[in-house]
Amino acid sequence: MKIAIMTWFSNQNYGTVLQAYALQKYLNDAYGADAQLIKYYPSEEKYLQSFGKKAEHLLYKLREHAKDYLKPKKTPLTDEINAKYPELKAERDKSFDDFLSKINFFDGDIDNARDKFDIFICGSDQIWNPQIIDKNYYLAFADGKRKISYAASTGINYIPDYAKKCLTEYLKDFEAISLREPDCRKDIEKISGKNVSIVCDPTFLLSANEWRTIADTTRIPSEKYALSYFLGDDERNSFAYNATDNLNIKNVILPTSTEMFDKSEKKNYTISPADFLALEDNSEFIITDSFHAICFAIIFKKNFCVVTKHRESNPFNQNSRVLHLLSKAGLTDRLAKNENDIKRLFNESIDYDAVYKRLGGFIDDSKKFLDKHISEQ
Repeated sequence: MKIAIMTWFSNQNYGTVLQAYALQKYLNDAYGADAQLIKYYPSEEKYLQSFGKKAEHLLYKLREHAKDYLKPKKTPLTDEINAKYPELKAERDKSFDDFLSKINFFDGDIDNARDKFDIFICGSDQIWNPQIIDKNYYLAFADGKRKISYAASTGINYIPDYAKKCLTEYLKDFEAISLREPDCRKDIEKISGKNVSIVCDPTFLLSANEWRTIADTTRIPSEKYALSYFLGDDERNSFAYNATDNLNIKNVILPTSTEMFDKSEKKNYTISPADFLALEDNSEFIITDSFHAICFAIIFKKNFCVVTKHRESNPFNQNSRVLHLLSKAGLTDRLAKNENDIKRLFNESIDYDAVYKRLGGFIDDSKKFLDKHISEQ
């Protein structure tokens, strides 16, 4: 059985590449399948062409969140570092390329993929975020074939009106639909006319020991350490840096902003996905706003705390996926709003027996969803 997977993999984000690896490995191991990721590189122009309503899309963003879209944009950290430290760029590129070599890709053109596979799966990650609609992530190129979504994420907690018409077209011939978060479940059910399942992120389909087989321990510090990894803005995370400095433990920072890069060891910019796994697994404490960093903290049964990435007043905030995961695991008490919360949570252990009593059934049900739909017909 040949299975094509459409998901993100190319933006040098740890969670993105690890979830892509996880789904392919699980499908191959559980079903003896030949699962391949389609090597598709999205772009803003492709999103807009696919969306077909540029003006309506941009006006909606301006109306809903004008401040963020009108204020001057900072140069992305990667652009700054890549220009200033080309040797770091080369090493970071290699670290991600080496990890991606573990994934089996379909190298043919996406338009030629339809007749090469039996089943097409889209997911996971925010491939269904309505701010960046691309019809290829709805498998529009595979008409007439079996289409399934696994843990597709909308990123935000509602489907804007401008997106509903095209989604009605894109979802009409799906065999089965599952989402990673429940926020847009009713919207997607209404748009598609199908029942929608909620399933776990693909990273939970693999066990901690399976992840350890590909982790690289060569860059683990010799002393005990906390791991700090933030994807949100520095203003919201500044108190977390201060708190970590006062924990009397080494702070390993994975930089994604200028402030973090200046505070971290420069070589940390070159940490690979395999290094990332080992750093999480061997840490004493994890402080993060990253959804997938939380996933791996739970998988490896680590002590951690969470700083939400966005203000709730932001209509495009992506906090719901984090809050859903914490609620599902019974870990909403791991949210930190100030330095005192971080210091307190550093000293409070997590009862992972209780966590997995809650999560175990959810993971099993997610596998049953795949069992039901990944079968020869």
